[in-house]
Order: sequence, then structure tokens, then C-alpha cells
Amino acid sequence: TFLYHAGFAYVDNAMLFFLTISLIWLFKYKDEKNRYMLWLSACSLIAVATTKYAGGLWGIPLVAVLSQNARKTSLRKWLADILILSIPAMVGLGFWLFRNFLEVGYPFDPIGKIPLTSFSTSAKTIPEYLSSMFSLSSLSDCFNNLKNNASSLIPLFIVVASLLSALFRKKFSVLLALVLCLLVWKLMPPGNDFRYLLPAYPFMIVVGLYGLVGFLTKPAIKVFSVAIISLVVLSQLYAQRSYFRRILPYALGYKNIDQFKEDYFGNEPFMFNDFENKVKEKIGSKKLLVYGADLIYPAMEKFNLDYLSAVVNPYKINSFGDLKTKMVSKGYYFLLTNRATLVESFEKMKWEDDVDNYFRFIYKGSEPANDYYLYLVK
Repeated sequence: TFLYHAGFAYVDNAMLFFLTISLIWLFKYKDEKNRYMLWLSACSLIAVATTKYAGGLWGIPLVAVLSQNARKTSLRKWLADILILSIPAMVGLGFWLFRNFLEVGYPFDPIGKIPLTSFSTSAKTIPEYLSSMFSLSSLSDCFNNLKNNASSLIPLFIVVASLLSALFRKKFSVLLALVLCLLVWKLMPPGNDFRYLLPAYPFMIVVGLYGLVGFLTKPAIKVFSVAIISLVVLSQLYAQRSYFRRILPYALGYKNIDQFKEDYFGNEPFMFNDFENKVKEKIGSKKLLVYGADLIYPAMEKFNLDYLSAVVNPYKINSFGDLKTKMVSKGYYFLLTNRATLVESFEKMKWEDDVDNYFRFIYKGSEPANDYYLYLVK
């Protein structure tokens, strides 16, 4: 799964790499009670949160690990450990929140702008979405989408098997952990796109290990950690264009596109070149909306681009005609997507009017990861 998704989910892989390092230091701290190791774990969480700010949420299961032996220590020491572990993650998370606030006026963008129920084609409310994960049809959809991604379930099966081995000792806690694993697996959700499952691995790992207290030995933890890190490193090598350095330009504050290209891409035929030569020629000085296209962030700043969700919430309109009206009212006439047809791009919305009455396809471009398609309102 790491290798299969390395080309387009390398940010998730990098986040998982740093989080695995944090887990290793945290378990060493629990064994050796050396505060230095706890600080190393906390510093790794900074890398987690700055790589992908949603990764800051994964500090929660790590705090659960610390809480495991809370009764054996003083409340003051336990709270100090929690602060050491959480404050650095909040610093890393705060960087993204502040940047989002400056750019779009909403710190948590895009969280909250796209309804959770959008991941389900049938659910219209949060209760319906939560109940759908227990439906046979929902589980059937997940398994039907496995294909070459069957290895995505391996961590889940490992956790389940491990928990069952301890079933006769802690029945209730084991079953609870098993339910949590299933919920995380479904909520990500793999039935929609398997790369969403990648950030769920650490949570599943933590829950699984928590259910194996007194069962796993130190050598087992070491072997497990080495195996995970090896998979991540191999996936980065396999992806070629997706080394860790390439996920950091935005965080490093690059504003000059030419400098960014020179430093990181050289003469590689990248999307920026095609955008300047072809797309820019077609749109002129007009503004452009982007929906699902894999654009590096600095390009958004230079070429006067905006994400569709920052201007129009597609989940709150009911037709292509309505989409056109909302776009034009805000001064947008061009839409860039990574799908060959707008019907495919907006298939979750199930709009029934004829897209050809409102949008016209005018150009197909390419960059190393994906093709992209430019549309003009009629």
C-alpha cells in the first residue's frame, strides 16, 4: 500500500514516518523514564503537524499511551508529561492555522467547509453517515474497492489477531479497542479513497499496542518499528519525485516560483512551465478556480488562483447551472480540474442538469502526477 500510493500520497507517508519516530521515542520513555526521550517524541510531533496540519490530531492517541500508567505516578508529573508532548505539536499546528487565517480568513480551512457526509453517497445527515458504516452495503462497497489495495487491510488484521490473542485476559478493553479500529478504518474512509487510510495506521497501531500491554516484548516493538520505517523509506525511493524535501516548499515560505523551480526541480518539465505557456495564454488576466487539481501552493499565489471550496461550496448548490451563476457572480469564468469531465469531478453531488449547457472544455494539460483540464463558462 505504501508503494502503491507513494506517488500521490507521499505527504501522508511522510507524516506517518515522523509519527512512527514519535511513537518509538514515546515507548522508550515509558520503558526507561528518561525525560529526554519524551522531548524527542514531542519534537517529532512538530514535524508531524507541520507536514500535514491535520496530523496534529494524532497526538491524541499518544496522550492515551501516556495515560496508561497514570495511576502509578503523581498527577503533577502526569500533567507535565502531557504538556511536554502536546505543546510542540500545538506550535506546529498553530503555524498552519495562522497561515490559513492570513490567506483565506479561516484557520481550519478546509475542515468544516466540506461536510463529513460527502464521503457517503447516500447519507444526508451526520447520524445517517455514522450509521451507514455498520450497513452491509457500505462494507460491501469497501471490499469491492480493494482490487490491488488488499494490503491496506493488513494492519487491521494484525491488530485484530493480536487483540484476540489477549481476549481471555481483558475481554471488555480488547473488544472496545477492536471497535475503535473498525471505526477509524471506516471513518477515514477507505471505501472512498484508500490513501485516506494511511494516516489511520498510527492510531490503529497505538490502539493495538495498548490492548497488548504485557504481551509485546521489547524486541517485538523494535522489529515492528524497523519494518514500518523501512516501508516508508522504500515508498519515498519508489516515488522518485516525492522525496521529503518536495513537501516542504510552502512551509519554507517560497514566494519566488522561478527560485523554487531552480532549487527543487531544475529543468524537469513541471506544471508551472505548461501553466505559464498554455493556460495563462488562454485565461489572460481573468481569475481561475481550482477543484481537485494537484497544484503546488506557490503557483496559487503567483497565478491568481483560488480553490473552489474557498469561494463556492459545491455541496450547498444543486446544479451545474447554479455553479456557473455563483462563479460568475464572484468574477470567475475558468475552472481547472483533474478530471476529464465535470460530471466525473462533481459525481458525488448527483447534479442532473446538462453540464454542456453551462461549461465548455478548452484545454488539457499535464504535469508529472496528473493531467488537468480547463473549462470555461458559456
